[in-house]
Amino acid sequence: MADSPVRIEIVNLDEFYAKLAKLSDALAERVVVRALTSGAKLIENDAKRTAPYRTGTLRRSIHTEQGDGMEVLIGTDVPYAARLEYGYVGPDSLGRTFHQPARPYLRPAFDNNKDAAIREVGEALADLLEKAVT
Repeated sequence: MADSPVRIEIVNLDEFYAKLAKLSDALAERVVVRALTSGAKLIENDAKRTAPYRTGTLRRSIHTEQGDGMEVLIGTDVPYAARLEYGYVGPDSLGRTFHQPARPYLRPAFDNNKDAAIREVGEALADLLEKAVT
């Protein structure tokens, strides 16, 4: 989905690790993925709002999904999504030549919402851990 994953690391949080250690591995993964999804939804919603619009298919296709382990991905499976995000110059599979300028929607959504998403993940982690450990 995304071409350059962004990783958020939690460091020097002894209390966080102590609470996380009390959870089973499966529950800990669910807690972290739910928190990451909470932050990712901010980016997803902004990308949907700013994505180029013709039929609405691209906007409807933007989604958040769990990757491997404790990883969340935001993207789309629409074949032309990368062309719109990055632009395209050259012939297509039918031999038609294009000079299509980039119309980014996903990267700007990330850049504009990164700090808010990180705060959201932190708050969601705190809430979910509190519920899971008490």
